[in-house]
Amino acid sequence: MAVVDSMSNKKIPNLFIIGAMKSGTTSLHEYLNEHPDIFMSEVKEPGYFAECMNYYPKELAWYESLFEDVKDEVIVGESSTNYTKLPICTDVVEKIWEFNPDARFIYVMRNPVGRVISHYWHGVKYGDERNDTLAAIKQKPEYVCFSDYATQLEPYIERFGMDKIYILTFESFISDPVTELKSIFDWLGVDSGVAIKNAGSARNALPKSFKKVKGSGWLHD
Repeated sequence: MAVVDSMSNKKIPNLFIIGAMKSGTTSLHEYLNEHPDIFMSEVKEPGYFAECMNYYPKELAWYESLFEDVKDEVIVGESSTNYTKLPICTDVVEKIWEFNPDARFIYVMRNPVGRVISHYWHGVKYGDERNDTLAAIKQKPEYVCFSDYATQLEPYIERFGMDKIYILTFESFISDPVTELKSIFDWLGVDSGVAIKNAGSARNALPKSFKKVKGSGWLHD
């Protein structure tokens, strides 16, 4: 059954998809939500435990409201890639530990170069990045830091243990999503025979064209 907060008597998440950014977490979030025994928050990237980002309110009541429609689902989860954005977002692990020490985590790794490139174009798409590629990578250490997967995972392993963390790669996920989802379902202890519709279709994909950015650096053309 879903974890219930003994103080508020409300159901709270016991699963967190923590990243990495631009590694297929949106697709994974939506696929997991299709399983009848899994509830994933309608809001992806709530980032409640990442004080460095302020996309949404940080009040506990707001965060708990994301899970107020949980019924009999065994797994209750959310996905926030801001939870693995060291050194920008710190103290996330300890906050989650205080909230639910029995939490489990899924972390998706991607070829680091491919992740950096996708991260860069994500910034271009939303108007946060106007430098050419090489200049941007030199000026903003997060492009490389967010691809340092060992560093991002180490605090979670130290606090929660390796058995609480499921690691997969973006490449294996997109090449055979059905098999990967079955493995995840087994790890979560839910029925791995449930078929997920449209498994393999990209979610949150970048468009084929972008507005022009300043410069003519690597991959700009």
